[in-house]
Formats: sequence, structure tokens, C-alpha cells
Amino acid sequence: MITGSVIVVESGKLLEIGDSLREGLLADRVLRMSRRERALTLEDRRILESLKKFVELSEEGSGQVSTGRLTANAIDSISAYRTIVNSMHDLDQGKMGAFVKMLVQVKTEIEDALKTGRISPDRSEKTRMLSHAIRKSSIYVVGKTLGSEVEVSGWSTTITH
Repeated sequence: MITGSVIVVESGKLLEIGDSLREGLLADRVLRMSRRERALTLEDRRILESLKKFVELSEEGSGQVSTGRLTANAIDSISAYRTIVNSMHDLDQGKMGAFVKMLVQVKTEIEDALKTGRISPDRSEKTRMLSHAIRKSSIYVVGKTLGSEVEVSGWSTTITH
């Protein structure tokens, strides 16, 4: 028997949760793939390309926030920028110079792994640090959002086999 409750969340908050979960799951996959030295699979390459694109989006978002000039992908790029800035807060590297330097290092590590076809913890230190921070931030955002916005109703169901 399974008994449960319905969780009602505003659509805007649901989008925030979805984005945060997607980013956290990507970060988790990067961490799992890079925990030991090994050759990259096709799936690993896809994951690294996704993280690289996310980092590039955050760089665009940083530029848009600082200049006030928005592009067609402003929502995605500013969202990626916000995610990484929130994550960087956890890394205690809140200064813009450290932010830019770390993103360059992460992209370099990703490009090197894609070029050599190999990944290892030693050659992906900044990528792992950022991924860990994004995963931690994602868990925090989802927990905070659900914890402060949840309305539980008295719905229950029974499943029998």
C-alpha cells in the first residue's frame, strides 16, 4: 500500500525547481564520470559538452548583466549566470575576477578532456569543484522552494498488486 499527499507549487516555482534539478543532475553526472581516470564514452562527451555550453551561457549572462544589453537567449544565459554565481558563493569566490578565472579553467579542463578522450580527477579539479557547488546549490534551491512554498492536501491512494 502506498499513501501520499499532493504537493501544490506555483508554476513559476515549478520551473525554478525543474531548472535547478536539471542543473544539479548534470553536475552530479560530471562528478560521477570524473571520479577516476578513464576514457570518455560518447555519453561522457555529451555530458561534458552540456556543461561547457552551460558555462558559456553563464559567461554570456555575466556580460548581459554587466552591460544591460540583452540578447535573444537572455533568459537562459542569465539563469545560468545566476546558478553559477549562487554556487560560487558556496565556494567563497564571490569576486568577479575569481568567477571569470574559474570559468576559463573549467572550459579548458573540459576542452582538454574532449581533445584527449580521457578524464581524471587530477585534470578536472576546477570542473569537479564547480560541479560539486552546483549540485549542492541545486539541492538547497529545491529544498528551500519546496519547504517554503508547499501546500499539502489530504489526498491519498492505495495501490494493490
